Amino acid sequence: MSASRSLRYGLSGLVQGVLIWALLEPNLIPAGSLPGALRSALLALVGLGPLLLYQSAGSGLTQKRRALVLSGLGLWLLLGAWWQGSSGISGEDPFLPRIDMPGTLGLLLWPPIALALAMGWDAARRRFDYGRLFEYAWRNALLLAVCALLLGLFWATLWAGAWLLDSVGIRAVGRLIASGGFAWPVSAAVYALAWAQGLARASALAGLRRFWLGLNGWFYPLALGFGVAWVAALPFTGLEALFSTRNAALLLLWFAVVNVKFCNAAWQDGREAPHYPVWLRSALPWAQLSLTVVMAVACLALQARIAQHGLSAERIWAVYVALVMAGYALGYALSVLPTWRRRGWMASVAATNMAVAVAGLLVAGLLLSPALDARRLAVQHQLSRLDAGITAPGDFDYEALAYRHGRVGRKALEALARRQGSEREVSIAKLAQSTLDTPRRGREPERPPADAVARLRLWPRDLALDAGFAERLTSSAADWRDVECLRRAPRCLLWRLDLDGDGHPEILMLTAGSEGVLGVYQRRDGQWRYAGIYRIGSGSFDSIAESIEAGSARTQPARLPDLILGGAAAPFVPD
Repeated sequence: MSASRSLRYGLSGLVQGVLIWALLEPNLIPAGSLPGALRSALLALVGLGPLLLYQSAGSGLTQKRRALVLSGLGLWLLLGAWWQGSSGISGEDPFLPRIDMPGTLGLLLWPPIALALAMGWDAARRRFDYGRLFEYAWRNALLLAVCALLLGLFWATLWAGAWLLDSVGIRAVGRLIASGGFAWPVSAAVYALAWAQGLARASALAGLRRFWLGLNGWFYPLALGFGVAWVAALPFTGLEALFSTRNAALLLLWFAVVNVKFCNAAWQDGREAPHYPVWLRSALPWAQLSLTVVMAVACLALQARIAQHGLSAERIWAVYVALVMAGYALGYALSVLPTWRRRGWMASVAATNMAVAVAGLLVAGLLLSPALDARRLAVQHQLSRLDAGITAPGDFDYEALAYRHGRVGRKALEALARRQGSEREVSIAKLAQSTLDTPRRGREPERPPADAVARLRLWPRDLALDAGFAERLTSSAADWRDVECLRRAPRCLLWRLDLDGDGHPEILMLTAGSEGVLGVYQRRDGQWRYAGIYRIGSGSFDSIAESIEAGSARTQPARLPDLILGGAAAPFVPD
């Protein structure tokens, strides 16, 4: 049975890896043939879907119910990723739109939690079985960590062998394992095989869980000791020092997360009280009340920050986390009440965990959907502050609308640029239009060494670098691509090639760290200007550079030209 399961898991992992590689490989599925938002959605489904299938194994779910649960989670994941991608930053790479960090975490974290709740539901009694929920949730959490560790060891072994062969001149193995066509399928297959082996050793995982939680449980009194000391010192120190850190809410939320984690490690499934001394076991539920004070101050800090700067998508998610942590704090505090004390030590933990998980799951789903999109709420709040005069036109963050709140922010900025009427409205319109017309500001890049131009790798080698292009690279107007090329010299290759046959060669730039693209520069009106990119798929800098210098790269005329419709270019994508 174990061998057949391993074979099934290995094959499914292999298929999963091939699909991930195909979706990430521009040469297999070009950008024009698959909308970026749909590509993001398919990547989320292909990347997480099989993992949900593995996690639901051996859960006691009937075949029909398991299929329904997985189908529902898959649909949620697909639609959520599509929405996040389709409403992403306007002007971002259409090949794979960027999803903001809170959205990414929400998409990745909540499906496994929803699956754990489904596995813990007792259909016969129509309620959650906390013991079952605890068992499967921790089994899956440990398997995630163990399989990731085994995958890391697998790759460490592969690279050790590749470097060993490379030392005697055999470089083919290193190039093979560095390619996406090898790395993705093999990694997914190895991870799936490790999961199958972990399921076959469930009893060993249970022992590991007891060992790990038993050790973690002793950090619970330590954490609560700090919490009680902080609350006792608060009347004497006040909140000024805390709020002056400008990270008060983050610090307090982090402490709350640690506290909840250690509390659950001590409580486990609630079948028996932890092995603390009697006096300590009696004192801890009362000490747990300190978390309610911590969360009250965290909410005050967050409210003060919002009053000062308004809502952003990140602050909306911070409010969400604060409400979740406040739910844990208030729920765990119920354990000191006589009704709960008669049920056992920290008896309200199980009910709190399930209630907070269900409520958090529903709210996260709304924030990741068009119904209550966090970016739309943030934009509406910022505009209301501007219209109410709370934020002056000169202090308003127009760049945030342009680059941090997706398409809804960009549309709001364009609407601001069209405002007319009073002097204030005209001032807002000018500032908004200026933001639309100005390229995004970036961080000041690290300055390259003075001899960087002389160290650049050129092809053909017998041709000197064009003086005008060298001047562009070193001028104050150089963009981040130019600076990055110089900073990485000699691991930046400049390839001179006449792409369009007009007798005036272009320069193609390959930079280590950005191996998937070749930047193209053209001379226009006597100036070298960045024209665009070629996507060249996977491969290391050395392997791509060697291919160029070996003469294996060539141009191929386009089958059909681009089509211009409504002023926009529609590129032809060959079948």
